[in-house]
Amino acid sequence: MNIRTPRTVLLPLALWAAASAAPAQTVMKPGAWQMDTQITVRDGDGPPVDQGHHTVTMCMTAERLAQEPYLNAQVDQDKAAARGATCSTSDFQRQGDSASWVMVCDLKDGSHLRARISNRASAETLETEMVQDMRRGDGRATATLRVHGRHAGECTPAMAKL
Repeated sequence: MNIRTPRTVLLPLALWAAASAAPAQTVMKPGAWQMDTQITVRDGDGPPVDQGHHTVTMCMTAERLAQEPYLNAQVDQDKAAARGATCSTSDFQRQGDSASWVMVCDLKDGSHLRARISNRASAETLETEMVQDMRRGDGRATATLRVHGRHAGECTPAMAKL
C-alpha cells in the first residue's frame, strides 16, 4: 500500500517549514520574503517524483523573526500542536546562523511523521531542507522539501503576515 501525498498536503508543510525559523537581533531582515519551494516525493521504495516548484511571497514581521522561527525547534513543535499533532523534537544543534533538529509527530489522521529539518538564515537569504518520512498503516513515503528564500523588499498590504 502506497501513501499518495498530494501537493495540497505538501505545500502547507513546506510553507510551515519555511515560516518556521530566523533569530533574535533578527538574523533575517523583517520585510517581504520570497520563498521558492521544490518538493520531491518517493512512495515506498519507488523512484523520487518531482511534485513541482512553488513560490510564495510573505511578510515576515520583526515580532515573528524575534521568535527565531528557523532556528528554534520549539516553534515547529508548537505549530504542529496547534494543528492537533503530538510531536517531540530531539537532536537540536545550533551553530551561529544554522540549526537542525529531528521532529517526530503522530498526526490526527493516524499518520506518523519523522522529519529532519536543517535551516541556515542570513539577513538576505534562507536555506531550508526538510526530509519527512511518513507512515500510515502499511504505507510509507518520503518527502523532501527544499526552500530557498530571499529578502524581497518591503511588505505590502496584500501579503500574508507571519
